[in-house]
Amino acid sequence: MVDVKMKTHPITGRERPQETDFNDKRKVVRVLPRSDDIRKYLKHQPSRVGFLATGSAEWPNDTFTKRRIAEGDVTIEAAAAIEDKRADAADGAEPNKVIDKSGAKAAQPNDKQAKPE
Repeated sequence: MVDVKMKTHPITGRERPQETDFNDKRKVVRVLPRSDDIRKYLKHQPSRVGFLATGSAEWPNDTFTKRRIAEGDVTIEAAAAIEDKRADAADGAEPNKVIDKSGAKAAQPNDKQAKPE
């Protein structure tokens, strides 16, 4: 649960609401670099987290990360994995079967409607 209290700005004196109890972990995303040059030189500036020689890096989902995604320097790993699956499907690999987990039953024909008397 998040507790909200009013916080006063020290210069203007205005009050604004602020969340004080953060039970959830900080939101992070796994990002992949666009190229090897990006991998070599780009770091998440506020936290200074860079990329390893291979694989992805875990960055906080903040404005810096969102700008890099918008510019195309990095992509979210989950989105890249989906694109890889689509490429495999286009190459002839069998796509994953979609399983309906809604619990809804398929429509059954009614015997009374099928046989007019």
